[in-house]
Amino acid sequence: MTQFPTNAASKRRSPEPNHPSQSKLPHPHSTSDPARSGILKCSKPSRSWLLYTSTLILAAFFSNTGFAQTDSILPGKVLLNAPSTKYLTGKKLDRRNERPISVWWRDAQFKSRLKTFAANESVAVMMDRRVDPNQVLNVGVDNRSIQQFFWDVGHRAGEAVCRIEDCYYFGPAETVMWLPIEQRKIAASTSARRKRSKVKWTSKRVLVTAPVVEPKSLLLALGRQYGFEIKEIDQIPHDIWQGFELPPTSLQTQVLLILAGFDKTFRVLGDGTAIKIVDVEPTESAKREFVVSAKFDQADEIKAAFPQLNIRTRSKRITATGTPQELLKLESAIVQASTPEAAQAQVLSLKTDADRLTILRTIAQRTGLELVINEGTESLLAERVSLDEVRVTRDELIFSVLAGTRLEGRVAEQTLTIDFGD
Repeated sequence: MTQFPTNAASKRRSPEPNHPSQSKLPHPHSTSDPARSGILKCSKPSRSWLLYTSTLILAAFFSNTGFAQTDSILPGKVLLNAPSTKYLTGKKLDRRNERPISVWWRDAQFKSRLKTFAANESVAVMMDRRVDPNQVLNVGVDNRSIQQFFWDVGHRAGEAVCRIEDCYYFGPAETVMWLPIEQRKIAASTSARRKRSKVKWTSKRVLVTAPVVEPKSLLLALGRQYGFEIKEIDQIPHDIWQGFELPPTSLQTQVLLILAGFDKTFRVLGDGTAIKIVDVEPTESAKREFVVSAKFDQADEIKAAFPQLNIRTRSKRITATGTPQELLKLESAIVQASTPEAAQAQVLSLKTDADRLTILRTIAQRTGLELVINEGTESLLAERVSLDEVRVTRDELIFSVLAGTRLEGRVAEQTLTIDFGD
């Protein structure tokens, strides 16, 4: 069974806010007249003025609607309007997962390559703040679904993955295992308040942040925009994130995904116009539901592999009850067992000494693929390489051709696309 070891958390410290520049004072040996130089001599502030100012600062700091609710160390807007990609959601994303892809990454920087891949496929991903974005990966998959590829990448990076609505979340296993469970709890709470709450917690909206964003300010901006108050906001420390986007996602899930990086969740209060940030409560047993393809035929094998879980299957759904740890393993097993509509892997042998582009054209011709070369890759493809490969798959052969370059090969819809990975 696939395990998901967790890398040590790599937290970046937030930069200190810029301090105002100091007033220019005359040189101590200057003989100029302060009155003529325009420098005014100010009297010492009174004790009453200092007490008044200190009181205001402390009141603002401890107030939910003062400093803690509005302060940001970053200038400019927090929320933007237009996403860079039209993301696949719902049934369109499910159908895309039923079609195979072949992808090869060599010496790929984790976050930047994942972001590029996801944008090319119109699939939303979010990476936990504790994941090392700069680790280098070598990953190759042949005739696998996008979802299976994400699980393979996460495993190579020492992280776990889960799908939350229409977004794939990469993070430590300890966080990923409770995230879907908390989503289910919060959904039940907001559903009970739907009729009397002015806040539309279940309505789906796109979330687009500024290129650089502070999560605390992001939460407050969501609260101002959609009309809910946040209690215990000071549990979220100042931190700086690279901006991100989410596809049409419920407001409750947007808030949960932002809090997940701090191992926090929230509870909806009263009529739904306020939330309270809280720690995640450990649970011994939970219930999860998994949607599978109509062609999924390994339900019996899954049941046999997880005797400690209470598993029920119905139509395209698998419902399981058990420990969060076992439920996380079950999700990985279901993903890996879901076979996309893939053809048999082709086996090839090739001995040649030619430029990369010529070899790729030969491979494409022999395997019935259309070859698309994106702009700027020509010089790298003009380099000559020597290959002597015997009975390897089409995708292993392409992987060997692109070795030593910054290029990525991707097969989808009978088209082989060569492009820069980062």
